[in-house]
Amino acid sequence: MIYLKNQPYPMNADLSGCDCCDEVEIAQLVDQGDVTQFQNLITVPVFSPQVVDDSTFSLTVGGGSPWTIVSPTWTVGGGQLCKALNGAASASQSFQLGVFVVGSYYQVTVVVDSLSGGTFDLTIGGNIFTVSTIGTFVYNILASSDGFRVFGDDDVLGCLSVAQAFEIFPQYTKVLVKDQSGVVLDEINPIDNPDDFEIIDNSITTFFDWSDFSLPDGCYRLCVADPNENTGGQNFLFNGNFDIDGFSGDEYTTGWLLTNGTGSWQITGGNLEYNSSGFGDIGLAENILTDYTPGIVYDVEVVVSAVTDTSVSVKIGTVAGPAISTVGTHNFQITPDAANLNLTVLTGGAGATSIAIDSITPTKNLITDYVGDAEGPLVKLDSYECTYLINACHNGGVAGFNFDGSFSPHLRIDGRIGRSTFPGQRITNKLSNGVYRNTFWDSEQHEQFQIGMQPPYVHSFLRMLLGYYYVAINGTRIHVHDDEYIPVYGEDDMCNAQSVLEISNHPQPDDPNITFRDCTGLDKSCANGGFLLLEQSTNYLLLQSGGRIILNP
Repeated sequence: MIYLKNQPYPMNADLSGCDCCDEVEIAQLVDQGDVTQFQNLITVPVFSPQVVDDSTFSLTVGGGSPWTIVSPTWTVGGGQLCKALNGAASASQSFQLGVFVVGSYYQVTVVVDSLSGGTFDLTIGGNIFTVSTIGTFVYNILASSDGFRVFGDDDVLGCLSVAQAFEIFPQYTKVLVKDQSGVVLDEINPIDNPDDFEIIDNSITTFFDWSDFSLPDGCYRLCVADPNENTGGQNFLFNGNFDIDGFSGDEYTTGWLLTNGTGSWQITGGNLEYNSSGFGDIGLAENILTDYTPGIVYDVEVVVSAVTDTSVSVKIGTVAGPAISTVGTHNFQITPDAANLNLTVLTGGAGATSIAIDSITPTKNLITDYVGDAEGPLVKLDSYECTYLINACHNGGVAGFNFDGSFSPHLRIDGRIGRSTFPGQRITNKLSNGVYRNTFWDSEQHEQFQIGMQPPYVHSFLRMLLGYYYVAINGTRIHVHDDEYIPVYGEDDMCNAQSVLEISNHPQPDDPNITFRDCTGLDKSCANGGFLLLEQSTNYLLLQSGGRIILNP
């Protein structure tokens, strides 16, 4: 996962070069009714197998190519898939079926080497794309069908040299909320909380609604448990639902190292199956793409759909759950002594024996055992009446963000709005009789938005307001008039700064008006110690004890 910066709640906010930040961290303000939004980019994990057979077209039809073609209109082999004939009635397709698992996500790369006479139309897992030029094209899809199809109309000639697809796993992302001491309190994920996430193209957006958690006022952090890291198997077991078919020897595709006894393993039709005809036969299966954390408790669920004279044991390390010999859902706990998950099937009958396993799902038993792979900044949760909520969005991509969905970065700020100015233009003519006449006049009211002390990642977002198409304060659209964003630092502060934006009110119908709010007494501190907090609008340093030190008396 790529963690995007320049947003109100960035993961792994860069505080390098800020000498003060080891001592003072100014918390972001979050109201009990706020929804914290952040967006990051989905990438292919290193363990994900490539799922398109002969993705570089090295095989010919007679040499075992998995691609179905209409010859002689299409040719395949030698590194290319080509539509080689054009003319009347040559419109056709080349395709490969059984590539994608319906309901799974993939990143697909297509390289077009040559193209003339029209376009290639690609239907990839039920998603339709049109290519009109040569080049490399990357698509992120949610599969609704299993095929990879390339269409060309009558007049098209052209060749592809690459058609690759890797499974990606945004649906297994977890967002954790931790208290100030680092204890994980709760988590959300796209499967259990679909309304809290948007997965669009290569982006995943989280909408963390603080009112859903009934947390007391205090200081918290949000963290991302990245499925690409899958720390301690906390996100998912790779191919634990057995959607990727294969046999012994296909471990780098299926994720399962299958060791046959006198019987044989196969993954087919959504099941892991072992079939044998020998009494006492043993079959072994090990998941090679997911590691678990020794010493913590996992809840394990195993669903068995068929069994005959056979039992199976699930182990993590050498610690086994109970032997399973009946159809149904079986739940138990394992505290592993090593990282690997494996299965042992022991046949118990002299005749034909078999077992079919629908799924295996290990999860960490304690929410406190979840680990964040990326951490956001500190927030102070409270009920705020004296703050301004800024949000922004764009009518296209900006700063790497995807605004095709509901993403609109939100930031709650302590500050003041006022000190109006009235810039304008006027054209005046003096008539021959000495009378002045105004032929043009235009003026509008500008105000200062004075922003209190903020950490550098907040200023990285605020500077973006100069370029966003839509900016609002407390729901009313504004325009930012500054051409340059200039933070103002204290004399000895290398990190935190104040700033001022020149704004004007551009409300839409039924928007509320901006109102002046005096926020001089706001406390953003989450520390227990006695560091000094510079009040934005006074000449005082306010001590945690309530005392004051006068500056520039």
